[in-house]
This record gives sequence, structure tokens and C-alpha cells, in this order.
Amino acid sequence: MSSRMTIDQALQHPWITEFQQLPDRPLSGVVFNRLKRFTEMTKLHGIMLNVVAKYLPDDSIGQLREMFKTLDKGNKGTINADDLKEAVKQLGVSSSPEVVEGMLQRLDADNSGEIEYEEFLAAAVNKKELVTDHTLNHIFGAWVVGRQGGGG
Repeated sequence: MSSRMTIDQALQHPWITEFQQLPDRPLSGVVFNRLKRFTEMTKLHGIMLNVVAKYLPDDSIGQLREMFKTLDKGNKGTINADDLKEAVKQLGVSSSPEVVEGMLQRLDADNSGEIEYEEFLAAAVNKKELVTDHTLNHIFGAWVVGRQGGGG
């Protein structure tokens, strides 16, 4: 017999599920799990990802940008505790308000009380996206240009 996947298996493969169109709900299960894993990282790892997130190329974060806009109920450029709690509730994940508050505190790198776009990206981006030649060239190219333009 053939070792090919069935259609159902192919539709459930991470390559497909990872790049599906955004669901009707503001937060996908995949991104929620990334946010949770980010909160379990060391502080230094989180800081490094926040720095890298500022230089991610647009073609690797388009869906995340749209997801952030959907989560940002007040169109203020941040996600607050109520926004995050509502998204988790709509996702159908049973999580106490205290757990969601703890997530918000760990995701909030600058301690503003809300999650800014770069903070969300740092936690939500597919970490495998960060190690492609295209992404690394874009990140380090932007960093070098910024350093040269900044006189340093």
C-alpha cells in the first residue's frame, strides 16, 4: 500500500493548519499556545524576542498583524486585560482571570499594563520563522542600517 496521506490527514498537517485563514474568533489556538509558551521562557529569552520582533519582515507577520487588530478592541494599538480575557473566552479555553492576568504581565515587557504590537509579535510569531535566511537577513540588515544611520 501507499504511504501517502489521506486528504483528511493532509488537511490536519501543521503546514496547512499553521497557515489557515484567521478564524472568526480573535485568537487562534496555535497563537494562544505560543503566548502561553512565551510566558514560560526566561526573561532574557523574552527580551531577545522583543528586540527581534521589531525587525520582522511584513511578509512573515501579516496574519499576526490582523489578529492583533482584531484583539485590540479599542483601536488604541494595545491589548488590555479585558481584550485578552474576552479572546481567551471566545477561544473556549478554560482559564481563570488570574491566569490571563499573569499572561498579560509576562507579555508586557515594558510594564505599561497593556500588550503593545511588538510585544504581541515577540510572543505570537512562529519561532521557526525567525531562523530562515530571509528573515535573518532582513532583521540583521535593518539592525545594521539602523546602527549606521544612528551614528553608531
